[in-house]
Amino acid sequence: MELSNLIYLDASFIVEVYETIHNRPVPIKVSRTENMGGGVNVGFINLGASTTETKDFPISTRQMYQEVKDTLLSIPTVDLSSVDPKALPEHFWTKGIFGATQSVIQFYGGPTRQDSFFSLYHHLSKERNDVILVTNDMYLSTGYDQIQKHLGGSCSGFGIEVHGLFKLLATDPTARPICAPLIMEKLRNI
Repeated sequence: MELSNLIYLDASFIVEVYETIHNRPVPIKVSRTENMGGGVNVGFINLGASTTETKDFPISTRQMYQEVKDTLLSIPTVDLSSVDPKALPEHFWTKGIFGATQSVIQFYGGPTRQDSFFSLYHHLSKERNDVILVTNDMYLSTGYDQIQKHLGGSCSGFGIEVHGLFKLLATDPTARPICAPLIMEKLRNI
């Protein structure tokens, strides 16, 4: 049995690519579960009630990924250490170090606010190019989906070398680029 090194796999993206390559929609079974939890749900009025939607595919997104991987490898590879962040393409492959960043913001003598988030670094030196990662816990592999809750404390110093496909969401001339991981595969722990 071979265990996967996938850390992150964006199911929506993989399904979209799979459908494009095969030129047909992937049949899905949608299940909805209502949780009243002491709430009321009458027509358009929803007070404390919630609905959970689950989508089941006839094959797993990992199987779909294996089928579309060769096509995805045609997307350009970027070296974060040498590319101008403003020149990043919308989609790109790169290698880097998946880790966490913590920032502290103080508002003109007022209260401070700490923010923790995932980042991708090209290396671990003080002078480094990195991108902020916007993730969806649903697409993180087991265990990694729990790290975000602990980023400000015990997990803020981890580093995992990864190879991945990323989507550029936004750039700011005075800040780091913001990207969404689409696929991240673990190469080794740092």
